[in-house]
Amino acid sequence: MSARFLGVTLVASIVWFGLHWHEYSLARAGARIVIFAFAGAILGKLVGIAVYRLHTRSLRDMLSAITRYSLPAAH
Repeated sequence: MSARFLGVTLVASIVWFGLHWHEYSLARAGARIVIFAFAGAILGKLVGIAVYRLHTRSLRDMLSAITRYSLPAAH
């Protein structure tokens, strides 16, 4: 997920600073592109972790509900 966010933010920031090239120097625009791409990668990592946790939690809950009623209790 992080790589997708990195790619999207990298392309979006290149397009944004390319359209506003007269407002920024090349070094300043390059630094901002790197900063925005890194921030996008961090955001993608956090979203990926959240999606993974939600997905595994729902699978774990479903599995425990199935095994709770189908397996006999060990006494």
